[in-house]
Amino acid sequence: MIIGLTGGIGSGKSTVAEIFAQKQIHIVDADAISHQLTQAGQPALQQISMHFGPAVINPDGNLNRSWLRDYIHNTPTARTQLEQILHPLIATECATQLRHTPQATYQLLMVPLLIEHQIFKQMCDKIIVVESNLELRIARVMQRNQINRETVVAIINNQASDEVRRQEADFLIYNNDTLESLGSQVDHIDRVLREQSNRSAQATPLF
Repeated sequence: MIIGLTGGIGSGKSTVAEIFAQKQIHIVDADAISHQLTQAGQPALQQISMHFGPAVINPDGNLNRSWLRDYIHNTPTARTQLEQILHPLIATECATQLRHTPQATYQLLMVPLLIEHQIFKQMCDKIIVVESNLELRIARVMQRNQINRETVVAIINNQASDEVRRQEADFLIYNNDTLESLGSQVDHIDRVLREQSNRSAQATPLF
């Protein structure tokens, strides 16, 4: 089974993924793949440069993420244009990593915008949504990314709402409390998914 893991920026997806990883669950991280694809010399970066111009590349040849973030914030069509370049490449690499992993009980596909984009959503058998208090999310992202509140709020407003994500969720994880509470929720979901995976495997005919 492939389980989608998603949630709004600052909700704590990475922390949840780390807890699953401690249970030996294989995780494919779409964000990490995106970063790999936009390293110096990668074809995706060349496409981005051709589309957005030389300012999108740092002197060291890597993607100028702060410039691109500001450009997207000020140019309504830029986000869609960037996604049209990157998402097919990211989805292809995600599928490759999922396919080449040794047989497992289930795997996690972590995608920040999974709900918003069918290209990722269609890869998943079930979806886990991580949710957190809005002010907590804003504070986490401001501290982590060293950006101002206005920028964080703009990013949040460009993502699906909590209500929309809840409608798509098979499992909800609330990340407003302690790490222990978070771990307990992951423990429960892990048990359920292992049971479902085992039942599915037993029901699959050998011939």
